[in-house]
Amino acid sequence: MKVIVIGGSHGGYESVETIYETMPKNTVVNWYDQGDLDLVVNWSKERVDDAKDVRHMTNEALNKNHINLFSLSKVINIDASKHCIIAKNLVTDEEIVDYYDKLIIATGSDANKLRIPGTNLDRVMTMRGKVGINKVKQQLHNAQIKNVIIVGGGYIGIMAANMFSQAGKQVTLINGSQQILDNYLDDDFIEILMNDLKNHQVDLELSQQVIRINGDTTVASVETNKGEYLADMVLLAVGNKPNTEWLDGIVKLNSKKLIEVDEYMHTDLEDVFAVGDATEVRFTPTNEMKNIALASNAQRQAKTAVANLNSNLQPFYGVQGTSGLVLFDKVFATTGVNSKMIESAELPISSVLVTYDNLMDNVPDSFRTQIRFKLFYSNVDHTIKGAQILADKDFNEIINTISVAIQMRMTIEQLAYADFYFQPQLTNEWNIMNIAAQKALKKTSND
Repeated sequence: MKVIVIGGSHGGYESVETIYETMPKNTVVNWYDQGDLDLVVNWSKERVDDAKDVRHMTNEALNKNHINLFSLSKVINIDASKHCIIAKNLVTDEEIVDYYDKLIIATGSDANKLRIPGTNLDRVMTMRGKVGINKVKQQLHNAQIKNVIIVGGGYIGIMAANMFSQAGKQVTLINGSQQILDNYLDDDFIEILMNDLKNHQVDLELSQQVIRINGDTTVASVETNKGEYLADMVLLAVGNKPNTEWLDGIVKLNSKKLIEVDEYMHTDLEDVFAVGDATEVRFTPTNEMKNIALASNAQRQAKTAVANLNSNLQPFYGVQGTSGLVLFDKVFATTGVNSKMIESAELPISSVLVTYDNLMDNVPDSFRTQIRFKLFYSNVDHTIKGAQILADKDFNEIINTISVAIQMRMTIEQLAYADFYFQPQLTNEWNIMNIAAQKALKKTSND
């Protein structure tokens, strides 16, 4: 069998790795990317000829295992009737026609760019993919950069603010809404994180729209509808768009220009699969299709696609949008719905908020950490629909547990007395998930 994989993103890499791990060893993989796969893929620092997995293989070892890299080769068309792709070598302009038995599209997404003057100036950057991330990180210790402007208050913007502030730069974060992270967390969590940013000298300029970026050849300032800010570097972190323009009219796309796939990752073309940011996934808390651009989702889709190359064996069960981040002294995570989703869709879902120490009262204060935890549940059948957590230490495995609980349609009745271990030196008497579910039960009985 010959499989063509388009894209060196997380979904593309995971597809190739899974083919190597699970398919017959004579399976041929032709792997295309318009970038340099040696730079795009998150290879191990130690690549050897006798590696047991793709990440650690040298290019020579990849070839011996029938994995052929086509870097700087942009796929421009698919002829499903002939089972072939047409690619253009971006160095020589040569067109390549390559035939497949199966095809996996993992073209991912690109960072959005604002449609304003100045985005082409030097040191106006985005942080998407390994190459983009590395370019941004190279600026952390650039002595010429003192003032960093970050546009966007989502995960990427917050991660960048954290990095550049800790590197000693003066950071200003500009966001169009009046908060940060408002697609991920509730207000009571966001307020704590915003205060943490301010305490680390990150200036928050909120409810502002960037109208232009000024400079001759290199960025000098950022202008919004409310003011102008000096800038030696600008990071645009304003979302992403799927890499699917070239597929319009070839593969069935939805109204958001995302590739439509079924539960086995099939597109509408025979023997053609799609995974990652260019697709939608089933969001299990509400059972709707959504674009949730997370590497973890792309990896799971890729494994699902490979499992179904020959026949429909493994459906994709959906995701909860589980994610987390470190911001200075705080660690937070989220899964499932949040209050903004509930309000906008008028969902019959309630929540409870609990603050609880991780250890018992008789343990010295210096060893105890307060955990802030919010649990969401259905008013109709009491199934768990989401959760958020925030603390000064990493307790995010709690969110992974809730993610599984959502997928398995667990109820607050079941979670209230679920079995979690107790050891006086390591835990409190009750797990915070038990406490939250018990509080939810009490609230439902009083409603």
